[in-house]
Amino acid sequence: MAGHWRPLFMRFGRGGKTVATTGGVALALAILPALASAGVWIVLFLATRYASVASLGAAASLPALALLFGASWPVIAFTLGAAVAIVVLHRSNIARLFAGTEHRIELRRPGGGLRRPAASR
Repeated sequence: MAGHWRPLFMRFGRGGKTVATTGGVALALAILPALASAGVWIVLFLATRYASVASLGAAASLPALALLFGASWPVIAFTLGAAVAIVVLHRSNIARLFAGTEHRIELRRPGGGLRRPAASR
């Protein structure tokens, strides 16, 4: 996860926020909690259209889901540490959410959808 956050090939410059890496590792360690957490991500994203809200919610749910599904203590510790890391790395997103300036993803095109070519009208 640290290698995703500060990649060597980028001379330890800024990388990602470890959400995808955590998801991949969670799928390998505890598939049911990981899939349930992915479901949380989808529901939150569709409800809010904020990827950051979905990522934070999925990260927060992962340790509880691991506990609920009976994962081992090392897996629960990993998911808890990963959730904390994700929240820490999303500090700027959280600030933008509170300020109302976070980017919201629109799933529809502006203007109402697909247009037919002029020749077929």
